[in-house]
Amino acid sequence: MDDQDRIVVGVDGSPSLRQALRWAARQAALTGGTVPALTSWDYPQYHGALGWLPPSSGDEEALEARAREDLTPCVEETLGAHPSADVREGAVRNAGQCAAARGA
Repeated sequence: MDDQDRIVVGVDGSPSLRQALRWAARQAALTGGTVPALTSWDYPQYHGALGWLPPSSGDEEALEARAREDLTPCVEETLGAHPSADVREGAVRNAGQCAAARGA
């Protein structure tokens, strides 16, 4: 499978996202492709604002986990527990969705 077999969908919980995710899953099922369903996260605006407090890896893990908490229910509510296509959920930092979509 090459990058042309991916249909990347950014998951934000909006009504239009649900339509896009359903379309992507149907199309991927027809073509044998995959659907990376991605949500994004970032540090809060004032995180480490004092300058001497760099983010820790624990912070990153917690923020990513929180983003994933909303992702799975959204995908399952939209496509059901067993979608007809290969849907791969993921949480990426900030503009990581753009990087993940390259070549798709």
